[in-house]
Amino acid sequence: MFRWRFEWALSFQDQKYIRIWEQYDKAAGLAQSQRVALSYHYGALANTDADGKPVYHSHNPVDIRIDVTGSEGHLHWGAPSPHISQDRIKNLKLNSLGMFDFLRAVFKHRATGQGIDILLRFEII
Repeated sequence: MFRWRFEWALSFQDQKYIRIWEQYDKAAGLAQSQRVALSYHYGALANTDADGKPVYHSHNPVDIRIDVTGSEGHLHWGAPSPHISQDRIKNLKLNSLGMFDFLRAVFKHRATGQGIDILLRFEII
């Protein structure tokens, strides 16, 4: 199988949650898959389904969300809009940010109160 999707969510008692979503597809000419899209989201939990799983919508509250399709990415910072394009983000390549780097930053932010922008070392220009 060359095409697959990875998605999970983690909710906290203070009604915040993390959602990680990645999609992989066959790499042209190769017998392997590559990541073609991702979304890393941290923000207030807006809604859950009957099983208590967070229900995601693009207009959900956002502390930070990173969306990348192919090599093009954008950032949502503090709100679902606007989309902040890669060319306005200094010191962070959105398409190369790893899931665990994002998770470490969110957990450290929650533990210390430091800004996620400080922890991921980016600046919006």
